This record gives sequence, structure tokens and C-alpha cells, in this order.
Amino acid sequence: MSNMLFEKTLNEKHIAIWPQFEKLYHLVLKNQTHDGDLLLVHINGYYDPKVHTWDNIKEKLSPYMFGRNNDGFAEHTHYDFIGHYIKENTWDEDPEEYLKKFIFSEERRNEIEELEFKEAISIQTEMLIYIKIWESDTFIKKFSQLTSLLSGESYDWHLNLSGIGKKAFTSRSIFIKDRIIKRLQNLIPDLHSTFEKSYLTQIRNAIAHSQYSILGRRIQLNNFKKDSLSSNLRGLTMDEWSDIFHETIVLYTCYHKFLRLVNANYGTVAKQNSGWFPIRITRKDPIEETQYLPIYYGDFFEKWNWQPEQ
Repeated sequence: MSNMLFEKTLNEKHIAIWPQFEKLYHLVLKNQTHDGDLLLVHINGYYDPKVHTWDNIKEKLSPYMFGRNNDGFAEHTHYDFIGHYIKENTWDEDPEEYLKKFIFSEERRNEIEELEFKEAISIQTEMLIYIKIWESDTFIKKFSQLTSLLSGESYDWHLNLSGIGKKAFTSRSIFIKDRIIKRLQNLIPDLHSTFEKSYLTQIRNAIAHSQYSILGRRIQLNNFKKDSLSSNLRGLTMDEWSDIFHETIVLYTCYHKFLRLVNANYGTVAKQNSGWFPIRITRKDPIEETQYLPIYYGDFFEKWNWQPEQ
């Protein structure tokens, strides 16, 4: 398989993109309406009404929880897959030197055709990763929560993507555009541009529905619509795809780096406060009320719990 990630390109994009996340971090701290809301994004505070149906435990549990739920375990699975791909498929070769391998000459015809075949196989693996990232409930929900905090809104314990397509939003793509990308435009313009470069609805749809073909070093998109603003690409070159994919990978890795930063900094504050930090729960069940509770940082595993470590 032809490796398609270039260390030089990844480093260049990381230098450009990571400061956007540093700005995101400081603006969220400034604009959030409770000091614990950013921590809730990291630890995944959520509402699960199924708790009321559990009959195998004596203790009555609150439907307001945090930690890995099914979405979180799914994200961890895909994170391992994507991380392994990055580790095994990143070259230190200069991208310009790589492109020289495709300069045509008759005596190298078979060699170039073999290179193009391997490149096409690799790109289809990258397309799978692209979908894993942009279809991840956790990835989308956490960025939606972050843009809400940026806008001075409270953390939404009841955010649920399963309602997309039924009520307020007609599709996941519109949710991403309206709840994440548009909100970033005035708040963090550079991060908005990174999302615009990375998330293209037409490409997402073409991959998800296998509406593309690879001809030589060009990707033909079968969902082209001449009069559509969101589907007006006839296709793209391998190099254009490479830029989109590198941008997406760096956005994804910076997102996880950002969450590790949040955990470390809140953990440091908690250790200076007898190991705990307050969170706010905006309840709707059983009645609408605001509840303030402490959660505890476990220094050994660097994780948060309802009870202190023993």
C-alpha cells in the first residue's frame, strides 16, 4: 500500500491549527457561564432516561451521568484505528519528491500504473477514516457543546443527535454547518476556516454512498449537481484530496490534544482543592432545576469520579 501521510505536511498544518485550539480553550474559559462546563465537555456529561428502567440494582441512580457511554466506547475504538493508521502510514519523504514518481515516461508505464493502484487503495482507507471522524457522534457533540460555551450558553446535558432529521435539523450535515461551523465564523475565524477546508458535504456524501470513482490520479464524484451550492464539484485531484485529508487528520489530533489539556488543567486545579471540582447540572428530570455537585479527580488514573479515590 502506498503511504499517503507526509510528516512535513502534518507538522506544517499542526503549527497553523494548534494555536486555534489554544484560542478556543481560553475563549471558552472566558465565556462559559459555569467554571465546570468545559470539564463536562471532556468527561461527557449526559442524560440517560433508561436509568429509570433498571431493576437489577437496589440503589436509585440519577439519569445525569458522565463518562464513556456507548458513543464514548465507539470513539475510543475509532481513535485506536486512526492512530494506528497515522503511525504506520506517515512518511518523512518530501511531498514534492513523492509527486515526481508519477511523472510519466513510457519505460515507467507499468511502475506508474502500480503506484496509482496502490495510491487508490490507500485513499479509500483514508476515505473510511474521513467518515469515521465526521460521523462520530462524540466528535460532533463535543464541538457543538464547545461552540455553545463560546456563545455564553450553558452545557447541554440533553443534547442528543438521534433527533437529527426529525425535528430541528434536517441532516447531520446541516447540524455541523449550523451548530459548529457558522458559530465559529465570528468567534474564531481561523478555526472556522479549518472546518471549512476539512468538512465538505458533497465529499462526505460521495464516500458514504460510494458515489465516486478513481481514474488515474483523479477522484470523480458521481453526486455532482450543476446548480447545487453544496454538490458542485465534478471531482478532485489526488493532491486536493491529500490536502483535505491532512487538514482533517490534524484537526482530529488537535481535538484530542485539546481534551487532554482540559483534563490536565482541571486536574491540577482539583488537586489544589482537596481533589474535587464543582459541576452544574441543568436538570429537566424529574423537574427543571439547577443542581451543583462536586466530582473528584483520581490522580493515579487521571480520571474523574463521583466519589474520591480510596
